Amino acid sequence: MTPQPNSFCVLVVSAEPSIGQTRLLLLEEAGHAAHMVESPAKAREILQLDHFDAAVLDHTLSKDERGHLIHFMRQFAPAIRILLLHKSGADSGADLHLDSRDGPDALKRALKMLLHPGQLSNGQHRTSPQAESQTSSNSQHAITNVAWHDSMRTVSLHF
Repeated sequence: MTPQPNSFCVLVVSAEPSIGQTRLLLLEEAGHAAHMVESPAKAREILQLDHFDAAVLDHTLSKDERGHLIHFMRQFAPAIRILLLHKSGADSGADLHLDSRDGPDALKRALKMLLHPGQLSNGQHRTSPQAESQTSSNSQHAITNVAWHDSMRTVSLHF
């Protein structure tokens, strides 16, 4: 697939190949260049060989694996934006956390927010990096609480 002009290169890390492939296809359908690996070791390896704008860490990785991989990314590729998909609470260190059960539309919105941090999902621009509350008029789920912490690079979505 040829990336679109406003596309990004995204690394998907999932211990479950079928789940990782689903996330990969979703990203490619959105016009992004995406690559999937099945272990943190492979992720560390590819991060040293190629440039990625963002990484999606799947809930299928253990909490330890996610934590070590996030730490590695922050040290080796500090500009990479990290979306952590979880089922039982967010780990610290990722730029954005999303409950993996929220579905593909929530993942698309979260990725858009991650890759375009100056824009809200309804096209408005943020005026400051302070916590704010915003509702998206064009989505099934309302983004009811968005906190953007510029110095910590942390965003949390609560649906």
